[in-house]
Amino acid sequence: MHLADNSQAVKVVQAQFAVSFLAALILLAAGWVPALSLLLGGLCAAIANGLFAARVFVKYSAAEPGRLLARMYGAELLKFAVTVLIFAAAILLFGQLSIGAMIGGYLLVTMVPIVYTLFHN
Repeated sequence: MHLADNSQAVKVVQAQFAVSFLAALILLAAGWVPALSLLLGGLCAAIANGLFAARVFVKYSAAEPGRLLARMYGAELLKFAVTVLIFAAAILLFGQLSIGAMIGGYLLVTMVPIVYTLFHN
């Protein structure tokens, strides 16, 4: 992904949201609990990655690599905190969840950037 162009980051995050909803829709055949769990896990990953991308790519300047690196570290910490908070909130708010489906949704959506870069280079 080119750091100077945030359009790829936007497309990847959009694809993550789409995969979250599509996978949950497919899993709905197995029941609403696994589908909701997968959706929450996928949305957790997509939201955290969207925040990361927004933090890193806002006002990017290639002439300031040190500031970019600091911004990336800060964005990664924010992403981790948001991920933990969303998972905790989902578990507390929705008593009946499939943790396996939730983690599976998170991992599925986390793989989207890899698949995206394989097919869009």
